[in-house]
Amino acid sequence: MKITIDTDNLETLKYKTEDVPILMKTFQQLINKLMYEVIGNYYSVDDVPEDAPKWVKEELLNVGKTCYVDEHMNKEYVFKGIQETFEDYYYILENNDKQISYSSCVGKIFYK
Repeated sequence: MKITIDTDNLETLKYKTEDVPILMKTFQQLINKLMYEVIGNYYSVDDVPEDAPKWVKEELLNVGKTCYVDEHMNKEYVFKGIQETFEDYYYILENNDKQISYSSCVGKIFYK
């Protein structure tokens, strides 16, 4: 199925009733994809856009420090930076095996 949407005039959208379930599923998949689309990876204060929240710049002063995140207090990481998506900000963390993982900035991060 191919669909063209005039976002300025949604009333003109034409579809068949039997297409509603597939349209809903498709739109939900699109929303999920867009929510997690990466806007930027910030590894230093110089990388951060001017309109970013103040705390992002403050947190980036800790790049390279050993840290713990509240959901994994028994695991050590190295704080590498922050990733911004349309949905949230994420800490970029590196474990002892040099593997990168991400943890929502909604959680707390503690530095050693």
